[in-house]
Amino acid sequence: LELADSPQHLSFGEAQPFAVEIHFYCKPHSTPIKPPGHQQGPAQWHGHQVLLSKFNGCVSGEYRIGLDAQRHVIFQRETAPWIVTTTDVIPLREWHTVVCTYDGAHMRVYIDSRFAAQVECGPQKTDLSTPTLLGADLCGYATAHQFEGYISEVSLWQRSLDAAEVKALAASNPLHSPSLSHDRIGEWCMAQ
Repeated sequence: LELADSPQHLSFGEAQPFAVEIHFYCKPHSTPIKPPGHQQGPAQWHGHQVLLSKFNGCVSGEYRIGLDAQRHVIFQRETAPWIVTTTDVIPLREWHTVVCTYDGAHMRVYIDSRFAAQVECGPQKTDLSTPTLLGADLCGYATAHQFEGYISEVSLWQRSLDAAEVKALAASNPLHSPSLSHDRIGEWCMAQ
């Protein structure tokens, strides 16, 4: 699913802060597979599934969020050190929430309101041509790495969220919270 007006409005290049919240469910047939060789760079994406992506594996991009072959959450940007990966394994047959933030200096991942991982990461180029996709990413002109499960809701902010705000998301609807709705630039809810 391509998010409307995504090349321009969902672009977070340079050191622009942003945050993404995704509610998702892993289907029972999503079983971990062992990637070939050791996990570095592109090999780490062998068998992965994308939740949200503004990334074209053959051209350029800005960010993508997904699960690796063992169902660890991966948050990637197009700049070294590239990827932050959690050690938590996302269980099957359960709904989970992942929040990924970038504050201009650090990429952070929260799983179900709990801090899970971070890495120091600098600015990157802006990509105004790659669309933002939900449940897949691009490889050239084709979609790839489809998510095997359900995505119920996605929210994006044009600022980073702190740990207290991530916890508050679990207890309240961002639409009804003045602080959580500040700089919120999009919400997508999927009807079942």
